[in-house]
Amino acid sequence: MKTNIYVFSLFTLFLFLSCEKDIDNENSCFSIEFSDGTVIKGNNILFYDSSTCVLFLKEKVNLNVDTGDSVNPVMEFNLYVNEEKIYGGIIWPVIFNKIPDLPYISCRSYPYFESDFMEIKHYKDSANDYRIIECLEKNNLLKHGITCKIDTVYVNSYSDSSVTCVLTLENLDDINYYVPDPRKMGVSRFNCYTGGLGLSDKTRDVHYSANYSTSQGCNELSLDDLSVLKGNSKISFTYTSSYRTKFDKGTFSVKLRYESMGFFKPVTLNLNQDDGRIWIGQIFVEKENIVFN
Repeated sequence: MKTNIYVFSLFTLFLFLSCEKDIDNENSCFSIEFSDGTVIKGNNILFYDSSTCVLFLKEKVNLNVDTGDSVNPVMEFNLYVNEEKIYGGIIWPVIFNKIPDLPYISCRSYPYFESDFMEIKHYKDSANDYRIIECLEKNNLLKHGITCKIDTVYVNSYSDSSVTCVLTLENLDDINYYVPDPRKMGVSRFNCYTGGLGLSDKTRDVHYSANYSTSQGCNELSLDDLSVLKGNSKISFTYTSSYRTKFDKGTFSVKLRYESMGFFKPVTLNLNQDDGRIWIGQIFVEKENIVFN
């Protein structure tokens, strides 16, 4: 009887180790290797958001950061899928105005990178190479985030140069995201936080008037600024913004940077909430050939 129990225990242990090995093998298709020897593999990843090219990690990583010289070289990285290099880049502090001419992971602090997510900037096509997407999707590490669309834009009043815009966000994932709501933030803070809705014609740009007058910093978000965008659903926002420069009738294009704690913005909130996660990232959206009559 004892022999049977012993054999059964060995068999169970063998199955457990085999399963663990299979999981490791599956997750090993993806890795990021840094020049200091730090390695991020699939089993370190919470998920990757392909819409914003943000990689969320299970734990924080700590890396040295520098702008590069003979004494303090810049921190480099290479991304691999199945041991094949897909692309390489550097970690770059956002406090420096110059943007590198190669892919980079934006660093919000200097001289150390300490975060549980990484924003991969500059080349979205490289960051979303089909081999990366296939590997992460196979291992249930891929999310598609949200999309932003400008539905309609029209002149609310020429006398005070005000324009009304209708935005629609679509959640492509099955989890809930907390997203900035211009109605809750108020148009001044929303414009200040995102940069506002930019109008341009053939001769000039027309910028929003922030009229910022609130005690809360315009670069920070609170939970009161956010609404829940349920999984696999849509939500629309309508807001009206006035412009300092008056404009005449004509054909315009509009641009908007919709963001939540992305790039230069500080991460002021716990990303995990009771009813989902706070969405992080930047989406640039544009609508052309809008005729103001």
